Amino acid sequence: MTASVWRRPAYGVDLGYTTEVSARVDYISIPDGRCGLVWARGDVWWLGPSTRPWRSTAVGKVVGVRLSFGAGRIFVGEPLHPWRDGCVPLSALTQAVGVYRAAESLARAAEGEHLPMLGGLVSSRLRSAGGLDLAAVSLAAQIGQGANVAALADSLDISPRQLLRQCNDLFGMPPSTLRKILRLHRAAKRDPDEGGRWAAVAAAEGYADESHLARDARALTLTSMRVASSHPVRFVQDAAAVSA
Repeated sequence: MTASVWRRPAYGVDLGYTTEVSARVDYISIPDGRCGLVWARGDVWWLGPSTRPWRSTAVGKVVGVRLSFGAGRIFVGEPLHPWRDGCVPLSALTQAVGVYRAAESLARAAEGEHLPMLGGLVSSRLRSAGGLDLAAVSLAAQIGQGANVAALADSLDISPRQLLRQCNDLFGMPPSTLRKILRLHRAAKRDPDEGGRWAAVAAAEGYADESHLARDARALTLTSMRVASSHPVRFVQDAAAVSA
């Protein structure tokens, strides 16, 4: 498998990537909590908010974008929780104006055109809807920094139950789930000590102990923290999620 990643290639897009998935490689796509668009096998797919790992069944070239927090809800035009871990053809998004024509254009696009077209589709949708939901962006950032759910709800002058509904609407998952995913991503950016132990990383990121980190890593990556963190591109949710 080979991959290239571009950070923030378009408005409302956190990253874009191209991936060549081989049938000989057991590729695991790690959840990042975001929504995405991918071109694979001659079609364009909408990926709902990712909360669990996917084992690849796609083979060949894949091009995709991961939407910024606050962008997915606007792009799809409806609450995100029904789309959690979902994968459907882009043309199935009946609430998204013009996506059927966009899907047809992307399916016919020449080599090298898919990434800018995917990014352009996201950007145009967001701008026509008035831009990113900055309140959602801020909320995701606070959750990603490990904010306590009850304290966060209190700071927003809402109840924890209201915060839960808001997060299910905006991000497609409870705040506790998003916090768990983003904490693992933060941990993956850190280096273990010279003995390869993750205890210091676990303590720095608020895990109860190294075993707690190991359990979360196994649940979200289907492998060990050592193996997952040695392949950073695996922390990019991509069209490995597109099932055959």
